[in-house]
Amino acid sequence: MGNELPVMIYKENKISSNIFERTFTSDVDSDELVWHRDKKHRIVEVLNDNDWMIQFENELPKKLSKGELLFITKESYHRVIKGTTDLQILVKEEKGMRLPIGVLTTMSRGKKYAKKAKMKFPQIEDIIEKGETDMETVMEFKKFFDSKRQNVTLQESFKGEPHLDTEYIEYLLRGGEMGQKWVNKVVREYRINQKTINLV
Repeated sequence: MGNELPVMIYKENKISSNIFERTFTSDVDSDELVWHRDKKHRIVEVLNDNDWMIQFENELPKKLSKGELLFITKESYHRVIKGTTDLQILVKEEKGMRLPIGVLTTMSRGKKYAKKAKMKFPQIEDIIEKGETDMETVMEFKKFFDSKRQNVTLQESFKGEPHLDTEYIEYLLRGGEMGQKWVNKVVREYRINQKTINLV
């Protein structure tokens, strides 16, 4: 089992930075259609009538039908099984989500306090530097926010020394109150999209 499929086994038409159309021809060598995993979440739409199949790890092969939408989670092993026709698909790859400026500003404040407290959060520091994140991290942030019964504020005993309030720093590093609202909005929209995919 390996990583993504080598480009030479399909023809690709790049529509945008994260959307591309691929055609697997009927004369491709079956041995080249190996088990693999993708680095990002993908939504795949089947564009043509065909007799190809897809198989996920520990599951039976499933026929690919025209108009079908598949959600393929990143790092999940899967493979396509060749049919007698060509296979045309449209792939939409998850893009990094830009963080709102207010959320980034709050996270940067948390980073400053964390640095003063000699606390390290390399993953969050990387997000701040890039200004974007992915759905998996958003879900982790949601889990953090859900574990708090209410908004976290600086404890009175730490007024003037916010770098000593660990819980407050962790809250700021995820965007604080503004981050919580943004995360809830993103997750809500994501779940609506997932329901739509599952209904097709």
